[in-house]
Amino acid sequence: IIALFEAVNGNLLSSRTYAGVGNHPNSQGLHIIYTQTMINMMPMPGFVIAGFMNDSYNNSMAQSNIGFVMRVDISLLPLWTKTFENDNLVGVDYDVVNNITETSDGYFLTGSRSKALSIPPFYFQEVLALKVDFYGDFVWESSYIHNNGNGIGADAKYVASEDNIYLLANYDNAQFFGVTVIDNATGIINTISSWYGQESSTQGWFGFELSESFNANNMVVHGYKRDNTLMNSSAVLTAVQTTPFAYEFLRSTGAQVKTIQYEVLYETPSSMNDFFYFWN
Repeated sequence: IIALFEAVNGNLLSSRTYAGVGNHPNSQGLHIIYTQTMINMMPMPGFVIAGFMNDSYNNSMAQSNIGFVMRVDISLLPLWTKTFENDNLVGVDYDVVNNITETSDGYFLTGSRSKALSIPPFYFQEVLALKVDFYGDFVWESSYIHNNGNGIGADAKYVASEDNIYLLANYDNAQFFGVTVIDNATGIINTISSWYGQESSTQGWFGFELSESFNANNMVVHGYKRDNTLMNSSAVLTAVQTTPFAYEFLRSTGAQVKTIQYEVLYETPSSMNDFFYFWN
């Protein structure tokens, strides 16, 4: 469902629901952006939505999932829908588009997609890096597997002065995040500017948002550190599941500039057992 509200008073202006594609009765919208690019030589303000469709509300890698992106006009009427499927693996099917970034000539999509390989365990989750034009037509794809581990793209930023896309991704084998720099015109990855961190312990760092810095040469990753230990009000070291952080880096090389952890003491009740499946 998409609902449009008046920003000043919260009045509902319009809303519309959308069905899935094929044998996928459930559809989950994950990201929406406003766009006003031309369609057939005419201004066409509206929205672009990304997410996934599946055959069961209780989602897992073993169920049938299809990533999708859809464009609607300002009245929420669909203009086009594109879906992104995996290699049709048996029992492993986790395709999702969870971020849209508008560039000068299209939309960059990231998320994750199942990928078949000829080596054990014979499947991985690749970081989705795919571009479509304003009509939803395929332009290029630079999806990749990082060190034979599962990965997912979380966010992206387009820098018009460079015509580059900065993709924030998480890698389960490194327990850390990284930023991949991609040429918007060609889809070629800039290996000099791209980087990823390495965490040797079981504690992981995961990035969720990429933003500009006050310094034009830098960018900032916002995310969460998993399984931290903090001092509570009784001066007792306490295990906490999620600690927010900000990580600033030099855009051209990925070199670390500064890291700040926000020591918020929150203990997940044992009865919850990661109820919202944030880490599992």
